[in-house]
Formats: sequence, structure tokens, C-alpha cells
Amino acid sequence: MHLRKEKGFTLIELMIVIAIIGILAAIAIPQFNSYRVKSYDAAAQSDLHNLQLAYESFYNDHAAYPAIGSTSGTASKSSGTVTLGDATAANDVSITLSNNVEVFSSAKGATYAIAAKHTASANVFTVTSAVTAAVKTTLATPATALTAPTAP
Repeated sequence: MHLRKEKGFTLIELMIVIAIIGILAAIAIPQFNSYRVKSYDAAAQSDLHNLQLAYESFYNDHAAYPAIGSTSGTASKSSGTVTLGDATAANDVSITLSNNVEVFSSAKGATYAIAAKHTASANVFTVTSAVTAAVKTTLATPATALTAPTAP
């Protein structure tokens, strides 16, 4: 009788490989999610900084801060393109926001407050005319609605 050698993997070898892949996935997936949240936060911070620069530029030209898309100085929510204006289209400044970034603004004469948040992140970043460095606040969940900041 002739015995032939079987080629292939045993069940134990396959189970060990699957366990190793599972362990690697368990380590990699949370790290990947952390990188995604950091990129969302970076987009919100970038848009916040660009809007802050636009506010300061507008103030230099008009001696007052406008609310986003409003002449009344009240807070308003925006996503997509943000227009800073004073009721004359010639003086308007438009800024295009990153995808899924929400911005709130409140302006009152010589003061303003701006908040920015990515819809997939629980972190909110705010700046005011008094505190120009972004301040981070973490909400309970990413789905929590962004509320308007109050100008100082």
C-alpha cells in the first residue's frame, strides 16, 4: 500500500492564524477611529481659524464684526458657504467650509464669538474677540447640536 502525503493546513493552524488576525484588527480599528476624529477636528479648527481671520479683516475695514449671513448681529448656523456681510453685497466676504463642519457666530459691535464643530466629532472649538486661541469643549455625543456662543 502506498501512502501519499497530504498537503495543506491543519485546523489548529488555521485557527491560530484567524486568532492573530483578530487580535491585530482589535488593535488597529480603534486607532483608525482615533485618526478619523483627529482629522475631523482639524477640519473644524481650520475653518474656525479662517473665519476668525475673515472676522478680523472685516473689522479692520468696517470697525464692527458682522454675524454670519446676518446684519442683525444675532447668532446663526451655517454649513457649506459662509458669508460675512453688512447688508451691502460689495462688502460681503464668503468662505467655503469643509464638508460636514457647522459654524455658529455671535457678534455685537466690537466683540464676537465663533464656534465650529464637525458633525462626526463631539469636540467643539470656540474663539472670541477677547480670547483668540481656540478653546476645545467635548460634548456628550457627536450628534449633540451645536449651540450659539455668546459674544463677550
